[in-house]
Amino acid sequence: MDTAEELTILQNEVKSLRAELESLRIELKAGRSQVKLTMRGQCRCPACGHTTIVHSTEVWDGHIRGGKWALRQNGRVFDDRRGLVQAYVCMGCGLIEWYADTSTIDTNNDQFRVIEADRSGTGGPYRGG
Repeated sequence: MDTAEELTILQNEVKSLRAELESLRIELKAGRSQVKLTMRGQCRCPACGHTTIVHSTEVWDGHIRGGKWALRQNGRVFDDRRGLVQAYVCMGCGLIEWYADTSTIDTNNDQFRVIEADRSGTGGPYRGG
């Protein structure tokens, strides 16, 4: 193989690698746009970028003596709470993220409706297949 042939082969390889690199850049950009920043996950406010976050493991209801916020309470029995609420607060702008303890939620009743996302990638959680 002479030098001209080797040069042509190398030029073709470089061209192919550049095309693959551009494809990977596009894929990376698309993947990054799907990442949702949360104060709980990244300790950074998605609204202002501040990194001082306060985590409250209990959110109290001022109207009920000793009442913690929850997704469900059966009647007037306050000890039967489900989905106790926690909050993450940005000290920069005041944005609040709310989270519930899902391990205590009983979805086998009429109060809750479970919505599953379309895992095929063809639609959102509220779209039919």
